[in-house]
Amino acid sequence: MRPHPAPDRPVFLCPRRWAPTKGILNLAQAIRELPENIIAQTAFLFAGSDFTGYNEYSAEVRSILNSLKKSNVLLLGNLNQQQLLKYYNLSDIIVIPSLMEATSLAAL
Repeated sequence: MRPHPAPDRPVFLCPRRWAPTKGILNLAQAIRELPENIIAQTAFLFAGSDFTGYNEYSAEVRSILNSLKKSNVLLLGNLNQQQLLKYYNLSDIIVIPSLMEATSLAAL
């Protein structure tokens, strides 16, 4: 049995740099639209949330995520490959919401 950050709920991981083409804002907006009981029963992890570009974009994403139950949303910041692998293994679903990308390295 694998370790799990929230054994009683599914865990979604979004391992993306917070840039407009990566679709993080769209994902945050989609999560916000979920019924409250679904949000409460789900954990959302965001790696790459310490990207220093696109300050207004990042602020909008943070605003949406902060409006959700904070215990269900975890901003992991920038992770090295070993750290990221740990979170890939702990997650049930990986979300790659890119708006324009031929092949995502995170998806591979």
